[in-house]
Amino acid sequence: MYQLRKQPFFENIALLLSYAVPIIELIVAVLLVIKKLRAIGLWASFILMMSFTIYVAFVLSFAKQLPCQCGGIIDSLDWKQHLILNIILTIISLIGILLNNKLKRGNVKLQVS
Repeated sequence: MYQLRKQPFFENIALLLSYAVPIIELIVAVLLVIKKLRAIGLWASFILMMSFTIYVAFVLSFAKQLPCQCGGIIDSLDWKQHLILNIILTIISLIGILLNNKLKRGNVKLQVS
């Protein structure tokens, strides 16, 4: 929550986001695992990635001062690199939606060797 308070535009809802984001991410992960709900999970994942990508782009464009980097796996990335990574991951998420739709229609057959 401390890091969220330092993010531009989220000071007032940092506490809510500190609980909501991990809970939503866990729900999306469960949706992705359950075959009947996978399409919903793929769309939810895409929406989350798109939202975060838009936020990073917004911060880069309008924040007077950039907050510190993120923690975790990608802590060595600067904000521009983070935006590029998010764009790539958002595209991968969209590809997942498209492939899932093709699999449902039977246009693609996966072959495991």
